[in-house]
Amino acid sequence: MSVAPVFSVFRLFQRSTLAIVVASFAATVSAAAPDLPTQQTIAAISVPFVPNAGQWDARAAFAAQTFAGTLFVTKTGELVYSLPGRIIAEPLMGERTVDRKSPPQHARQRRPGWVLCETLGDSNGQPRGTHGSPLNSPFGNRPMQGNVSYSIGADPARHAGNLGTFERVNLGDMYPGINPQLRATGDNGEKIFTVAPKQNAALVNIKLAGANALEIGAQGELIAHTGNGPVGFTAPIAFQETVSGERTPVAVA
Repeated sequence: MSVAPVFSVFRLFQRSTLAIVVASFAATVSAAAPDLPTQQTIAAISVPFVPNAGQWDARAAFAAQTFAGTLFVTKTGELVYSLPGRIIAEPLMGERTVDRKSPPQHARQRRPGWVLCETLGDSNGQPRGTHGSPLNSPFGNRPMQGNVSYSIGADPARHAGNLGTFERVNLGDMYPGINPQLRATGDNGEKIFTVAPKQNAALVNIKLAGANALEIGAQGELIAHTGNGPVGFTAPIAFQETVSGERTPVAVA
């Protein structure tokens, strides 16, 4: 299976701001890929971040449900990618179809999903989390039009109504003068690091957990190998932006 970008654009910038963007999305589903125009349309769809009001695990602060899987942002600033399992393409061993007029049940089943987790850390690899930020918890930035409601099961505690949505989630300055924000589109997630003038972008340290192996691809992308296939994180891009909006590319890898 080819590697497609999945859950992260890593953008770094300084004002003159340095921005680093990293994009990624999961290539774990075995269904045929849509044609190029459809892929471009999907990629352009802005996916909202929704705050957690009891409909998800209490550790989650926000979630964005993309076509590639769900990106959770925890209250401590971790990024958790919940990726769907592959669709099972062959009948399960020993399976029998009772009603031959009905489609085989295996066609609607998936293999177990996979979870990857990214943590921002210090130079020693220790997690920083929101305790390293002036914020107590991630917060929604750039409100979007439209609210959402959830009714999960019969437990009223997991029902949440009329929740506001956001284009971005701001993690605050997790490093001195470095502000990471998150953005999601159709099957992508972006990590956008804005670096203030005279600050050190090399402080950014990201730990990825949950992969069986990691490698760098031919295009500079990070490939995380999982039990459901490879997940690609596109190569980062960086640029410096002036007050007038002019951008100058900056080398980054």
